[in-house]
Amino acid sequence: MRILLEGDTGAGREILRGVIRFIRTVKPPWRIHVEPRPWLTRGPDWKLDDGTICAVADGELVGRLAAENHPLVNCLSHYVHLGIPTVRTDDLGDRPTGG
Repeated sequence: MRILLEGDTGAGREILRGVIRFIRTVKPPWRIHVEPRPWLTRGPDWKLDDGTICAVADGELVGRLAAENHPLVNCLSHYVHLGIPTVRTDDLGDRPTGG
């Protein structure tokens, strides 16, 4: 599994925390390697990954991954139009309801 995210943003760090919690709980056979801006030097080894969790602002990269029929989950709402399975935050979920 490859995880592409921008770790210098609050959202990116929260997504990474969630993935780490999932790994600790479910214990999938994933290897995690963290490096700054890993998508800048995309190599042929990406085709060996089971899938990609993606939360980057590079729309061109996301479009290319979607076009490759590579298993991809998007974590940013501004790529919903690409038809990629998307996980979005529940911004209202933690707020008390009125009434």
